[in-house]
Amino acid sequence: MSAETAHHGRPRSHATIAGLGDRWALAALAVAAGSRLLVAAVCLAAGRLFTAQPVGSGLRYPAWADTFRGTLGGLLNPLTHYDGVWFLHVVVQGYPRGLFAPFFPLYPLAVRGAGLLVGHDYELAGIALSTACFLVAAALLYGLVERDFGHRAAFGTVLFLSVFPTSFFFSAVYSESLFLLLSLACFWCLRRDWLVLAGVAALLAALTRVTGVLLLLPMAMAYFGSSKRATGRAWARPVALLLPPLGLLGYCLFMWRVGGDPVLWSTDESDWGRHLAAPTSTVWHALRAAGYAVRYIATGHPAPLLQAYPGEALSFVQHEIAVVNLVSFLALAFAVWALLAGWRRLPHGYTVYAAALVMVPLLQPRAQIPLMSMPRFVLCAFPLFISLGLATERRPLLRTVLVVGSTAALIYLTGRFALWLFVA
Repeated sequence: MSAETAHHGRPRSHATIAGLGDRWALAALAVAAGSRLLVAAVCLAAGRLFTAQPVGSGLRYPAWADTFRGTLGGLLNPLTHYDGVWFLHVVVQGYPRGLFAPFFPLYPLAVRGAGLLVGHDYELAGIALSTACFLVAAALLYGLVERDFGHRAAFGTVLFLSVFPTSFFFSAVYSESLFLLLSLACFWCLRRDWLVLAGVAALLAALTRVTGVLLLLPMAMAYFGSSKRATGRAWARPVALLLPPLGLLGYCLFMWRVGGDPVLWSTDESDWGRHLAAPTSTVWHALRAAGYAVRYIATGHPAPLLQAYPGEALSFVQHEIAVVNLVSFLALAFAVWALLAGWRRLPHGYTVYAAALVMVPLLQPRAQIPLMSMPRFVLCAFPLFISLGLATERRPLLRTVLVVGSTAALIYLTGRFALWLFVA
């Protein structure tokens, strides 16, 4: 059965394939936009109702972040927390002597360009850019899913992505939105057998995050599975497979020039407490950490041998690590379920790419937080949300329950992030 007739056996019109003039598409975009308003409202409410966790001056740079005051500051300033500060460093300073190497350059460059439109206010530019990229990504995702699975599954996919508990990162000065957009653009081009354009999108994704090179996997699967390899400009198609690693290679050469180490972006990860480990070992330690987290939250008994960070009370650290470890393990559990659920229903390129993204945090755990960054990595593994959209397509009650629960978790975690409490 062809892709054009994959859903209900009916061919689709061009307008439906593009997702244009479709009330379901408009509803999906409204949900995506509404979720951004919810995130801003929670940031404002959290600052008004609660006292933020005090942080060191190293995480506050008034010249670049936290630039707004009053209500506008309550809405926008929280969206520059944690990595947002480091991204703004790169926007303003670049990479002096190779500093901030783990923060890949395309997103900071895009923020700097957007800053030209708003009087060089890079905080505002970063938030606006991230939000705009997310809305365009939501439109692409809807069109991609609707073409193969219909409007109900497409709407559900965008809905679940928009209210996922850590989707506030799509509004923050983080690279998640841009990376998701470029990843979807790559798959969009692959879906139409535009391998060279897919390679260009993948190259840009690799300049946004190192995991952009993983787009080579679905590209290779599309190339070797295509019947059109010998048509058109045949030479360009295999060359397109070189583009994703060329993006990473270009950044490595730049790091070699400015920092003297082509893989400085990788070696600097050790400064963040990461180390290489077998995925099975990481999962085992994550399971134990999640068990300790449940026990601590339920009874107040912490994990053994848990040490406080300098200058912070042990009880505070125990509580925060318990929350983060539990959230991270739940994100992994969701990813595993979605990968298994999607294996039979999704194109294998989708599942392989999502599995590769999920694998990355498993290879680089952190001692006290084995699944460090997992709740952010699953955000960009969009096939996981297609699985969820398909699983609830004919189950409206289950979809409603999951959306309500996910929205409540989004409100909670957004509030934490706004108050300088770590999430992922």
